[in-house]
Amino acid sequence: MKWMWIAIASAFLASCAAVTITPIPPPNAFPDIENYQSVSSLQEQEKWKRSGSSGAVVYPKQLLAKGVQGWVVISYSIEPDGSTSNIKIIDSSPSGDDGFEATSINHISSLRFEPVDQKLTGQRVSGVVEILQFRMQQ
Repeated sequence: MKWMWIAIASAFLASCAAVTITPIPPPNAFPDIENYQSVSSLQEQEKWKRSGSSGAVVYPKQLLAKGVQGWVVISYSIEPDGSTSNIKIIDSSPSGDDGFEATSINHISSLRFEPVDQKLTGQRVSGVVEILQFRMQQ
């Protein structure tokens, strides 16, 4: 009986390894940040750095399994304590997709920042814009 379960498990694992997922490009091309961000906003953002381990954006498992690729343009503010607030989705592709958008909001809300120059401590930065890309390796 034990050997039968081992044979079944081996066959199952072998069939899983043989599955190839073909990446599906997003409906709209990956955007360029200059289309969304002003020069003054870029200069303000460069005055802050991410502190601690911000980690990478986690690819939503259900979309990865389907081979779906996409991107999210997201804006937020950096509060005086280094936390983020006013997180808003500006644009995304595929549009309205809960997986990429929810993952992006969770990622940005977990970030912490610290000023590059200590003179900036206690200041708030508004209008920070990032593009989070979800691409599969080919």
